[in-house]
Amino acid sequence: ISTGMGTDNIDIVLNELDALVNINLTTGEPKTRLTPLTIIRLGTSGAIQPESILGEILLSEYAVGVDNLMTFYDQKESIRTPFSNSLYRYFKKHFPEVTPYIAKADPELMQHFNTVDFKKGITVTHPGFYGPQGRVSRLELRYPSWVEVLKGFAFKGQQLTNFDMETAGILALSSLMGHRALSINVILANRWTGTFSPQPEKDTERMIVSALERISLL
Repeated sequence: ISTGMGTDNIDIVLNELDALVNINLTTGEPKTRLTPLTIIRLGTSGAIQPESILGEILLSEYAVGVDNLMTFYDQKESIRTPFSNSLYRYFKKHFPEVTPYIAKADPELMQHFNTVDFKKGITVTHPGFYGPQGRVSRLELRYPSWVEVLKGFAFKGQQLTNFDMETAGILALSSLMGHRALSINVILANRWTGTFSPQPEKDTERMIVSALERISLL
């Protein structure tokens, strides 16, 4: 299924997928026995770190959401680790008006896709394509050094690796609903070096084939 861009679309798609299996569509009431889904997202992304290789396929072990989707859901618990605490402090220092949330991929799916074809990363999910990702068109930006500051975060070797507009919403909502989720992105651009894949169609097709091969073994 195609979701469209942004966590606003993810909110619609995931809630309606969940409703198909977990809500009695006649009464509108949740079913007494819930069915967990396995949700694997395939998408494209831009890299944050200069050493990222164009065309590489990245598994989002974690996602950092800088959109506000999860503000509207009652999150029973949040991820609190030394890494997340360091990230929250970093954002408070550099982007005081942005409150991120952190979501984690399903560990079993991560392990299943942990092959030489895939790399692990931490994805930053944005609410827009231009200003929210530090792109300048005609309007001035509040955070003109957005990409540079994201690039500079590090905690015990962990860095923020790539941009997108969906992953955090997918992982966070799936976790709340009791579904297994993983997000896979192919890197088609490097935001720091300003370079682009010379063969985006081939790179995307290779990601799809590689992912389907692993999915067939689930």
